Amino acid sequence: MSKVLVIQTARPEYIDLAMKDILSKELLGKCQITVFCRGLADELRLFQSMTWIDTLDVHQETGGAFGHLLRLRQEKYDVVITFFTRDPSYWKIKGFVFLVGGRHLLVFNEHLGCFFYTHRAFYAFLKTRYRDWIRECKQKIGSSLGTSQGYVSRSQSAGMRLLRPFHLFLKILLFPFRFLYLLLWSQCMERKRRKTLEAGTFIYRKEELI
Repeated sequence: MSKVLVIQTARPEYIDLAMKDILSKELLGKCQITVFCRGLADELRLFQSMTWIDTLDVHQETGGAFGHLLRLRQEKYDVVITFFTRDPSYWKIKGFVFLVGGRHLLVFNEHLGCFFYTHRAFYAFLKTRYRDWIRECKQKIGSSLGTSQGYVSRSQSAGMRLLRPFHLFLKILLFPFRFLYLLLWSQCMERKRRKTLEAGTFIYRKEELI
């Protein structure tokens, strides 16, 4: 029986949908599932109602990250599951995911799509995110030039039209550097993870991955 660790990097409702989807397809086979989640009362109640969870491992966001990391690495999980759903409230623990050291890393996006982590797959994922970011910024620039909300003076309106595109342009300009940093950092973490694990295989059908 394989050991699976689900790290909460998304809302419990989304995690429940994603896990029920892959379990219905028997993608993970027979497994024991542990969820590493935040100690928020409303979220804990939701997780406790999910029948597919075998163990809840609760952490506090205020500290103890290093101790949790050592403990989880000692468990030597076969599969670690994380969620990159563009939710900014989980950005810290998303970096934690790459340090846990599971034999395989399964990544979900916001559309319930998933893939097993490889350098190539993660690069393609980040590339798609980058294109989406550029498209959204272009739309925001267009809307900021075309409309303004509420009553403002003519000089204030002109200033807003000038500053908003500049601000968005600056974010677009800096985004590739953040993109490159995340890619290089994830590759470094993957090399370290592979060196510490025994060789193993995990069989799955590619057509089952969304």
